[in-house]
Amino acid sequence: MEQPLFLVGAPRSGTSLLYKALCLHPDAAYISNWVNRFP
Repeated sequence: MEQPLFLVGAPRSGTSLLYKALCLHPDAAYISNWVNRFP
């Protein structure tokens, strides 16, 4: 297992765009808020 990458940033700084771009990569995995709230 590789080390996790945590994406953190100030509001309206482009983190959502970066998050969406990283989620398109086939080797990346993510947990959405929906999965966190309703496992």
